[in-house]
Amino acid sequence: MTPTSTIASRPSSAQCEDILARARSLARRSDLAVTGRSLRGRRIGMLCRPDTESAVLLRDAAEALGAKVAAVGPMWEGIDDEGEARRTASVIGRFYDAVECEGMPAHLSEAFRGSCPAIVFEGLASGDHPIARLADRLNGGIPLRERQRLVVQGALLTMLC
Repeated sequence: MTPTSTIASRPSSAQCEDILARARSLARRSDLAVTGRSLRGRRIGMLCRPDTESAVLLRDAAEALGAKVAAVGPMWEGIDDEGEARRTASVIGRFYDAVECEGMPAHLSEAFRGSCPAIVFEGLASGDHPIARLADRLNGGIPLRERQRLVVQGALLTMLC
């Protein structure tokens, strides 16, 4: 798997369409057993506060697809410089297929993202993330929270499969 952070910053138009297509497909699926195996064997590390609304949404979305999610916690609070962030990223990235770094200071986030061998998300499930607006493009009377989960799942599938 090649590390990439395109969805962490700004998804392309093609990625947005892929995310929406996957979200719509998930919304139509009635066989949750199939859906629950989509990310089986994938590991996601959450290097953020695990009790925030966006962290809970990301965890629930990933686990519903079969991923293992570990709440590592906001470890950057003990990191002083970019070199230490790079060293930490190279180690953390060996354990996870993707890591969520919501709330990490920008200078550390950039250093972390550049050295992490895993995919790095930055607030993937937050209302401020560029993919959040995609939930408005899902229709069919689906409640907002469910549309948000479907979009996050679509993004996870786009990046991890």
